[in-house]
Amino acid sequence: MDKIFVIDENVEEIQSIKEIVSGIDSNFEIVANVSLNNLLEKIESTIPDIIIVQKGLKLPDGNDILKYFHDNFDNTIRILLTEHNDFSAVAEGIVYAHNIIAKPLNKIKLKRILNNKVRLSSFLKNEELKKVINRISFLPTLPRVYEKLEKELANENISLARVSEIISSDVSFTTKILQIVNSSFFGIRNNVTDSMTAVNYLGKNIIKSLLLYHEIYSQFKIEKKYKDYFENMWVHSNKVGKFAEELIYEYSTREYEMIENAYIAGLLHDIGKLVLFNLKGYPQNVFDLVQEKEIRFSKAEQEIYGVTHAHVGAYFLTLWGLPENIIDAVYLHNHYDEAEFDEHFTVPSAVFIANILESKVGFDLEKIKSLKLGIHPNDWLKYLKENELIF
Repeated sequence: MDKIFVIDENVEEIQSIKEIVSGIDSNFEIVANVSLNNLLEKIESTIPDIIIVQKGLKLPDGNDILKYFHDNFDNTIRILLTEHNDFSAVAEGIVYAHNIIAKPLNKIKLKRILNNKVRLSSFLKNEELKKVINRISFLPTLPRVYEKLEKELANENISLARVSEIISSDVSFTTKILQIVNSSFFGIRNNVTDSMTAVNYLGKNIIKSLLLYHEIYSQFKIEKKYKDYFENMWVHSNKVGKFAEELIYEYSTREYEMIENAYIAGLLHDIGKLVLFNLKGYPQNVFDLVQEKEIRFSKAEQEIYGVTHAHVGAYFLTLWGLPENIIDAVYLHNHYDEAEFDEHFTVPSAVFIANILESKVGFDLEKIKSLKLGIHPNDWLKYLKENELIF
């Protein structure tokens, strides 16, 4: 049974956490009201799988609790509980906390963390990944505007006007989604000029994912010499999303959620590169090794850092609670040696194949449709190998 330590002085908050957790999974055991004085003694016999700490609480010697667990038990998932709109908590907590939850307790966010606990734990056991993450001076958090949008979209009495208002608060993002919805990707005849209409066309989850990509991109200062590279990556990611969406639609299912997730996974498949850009020497070190050894970009990443942008991207999407098939697609999109396809197209296999097809000159939606290779992704993989599109 997984153990959760709750370090909080507020009895009502502890009870709220207990009720939420018990409603999600009865296999979690909550050890609450752990006093600061006997906390160190307690963990000598029981190391928690998850620790939830109220901001401001310290160990008796004055040390930060999350830092203590970061330094000594780095496989424990660390959550900081803060006051609403406490912006200083983000700066303080991001170094040592895997997640920051604002009061009143966000049930959706806590549920995401608990549901992804197994996957997140496996990432925390990857020593090379931990080394890379610890070298990054600024780690991205789930953007506040994304959380606002998510909260509104989860509302039973959803207001498209309010959604539009949230989106319109970021002028650069509004410009970006209007650019996307009016592009040839979506084939819309009438020009879309406002965010509310864009939401209707794109769908709420695609809007959320576009916002996530844009906000993460905006958190980093991209050097001028790499601007074109990242703009091209944005275009590439959108195309991969549309190609993956088309593969699911034509050869797997007309189920809306799966089609939508294919686009989202394609859009986010390279998001790990945005995070790694904050690592000194990235991506130039990778470019240099690619040229020197004539190897794939991801292969060069693996040689230099021990992990690829796929690992990093999947790790953060797990922290942020995206659906499993999207995380799987991001993790596997360039791990050719790990690609084991099901009999029919899934989101991961669609993104895997879409990523290769988009990277090759001359492929567009019409050419993909004309291939008519059928419903079995292994037939597509065979085609790619026979035409030396995989190396």
